[in-house]
Amino acid sequence: MATIYATTITVSTAGSAVQVSTTPRPFVWALFHISPSNTGNIYIGDINVSGSNGFSLQKVTANVTHLDNIVLDGKRFAEDPPLDLKDFYVDAATSGDKVEVLAKVL
Repeated sequence: MATIYATTITVSTAGSAVQVSTTPRPFVWALFHISPSNTGNIYIGDINVSGSNGFSLQKVTANVTHLDNIVLDGKRFAEDPPLDLKDFYVDAATSGDKVEVLAKVL
């Protein structure tokens, strides 16, 4: 049975990737959202992601309401196992920045 998983990840030290989940969490869909309080960009990728390299969620500097996010749809077939949150890492350009994750996990 699928459940909702929600977490906020703080990148304590820019350049030090943080694993999204340390336990297996296969998912149907996942949403990654940059925290509005951030001062820099967030990067999403595999274990090789860095504070300047990966899929970037951009920090908006203008006075606008903005939701910068990516949505990932998990694979749903037995011959092609679902994506797993434990395989994703986040990093930040600025120490202390955060990313919010919301997912429907299996």
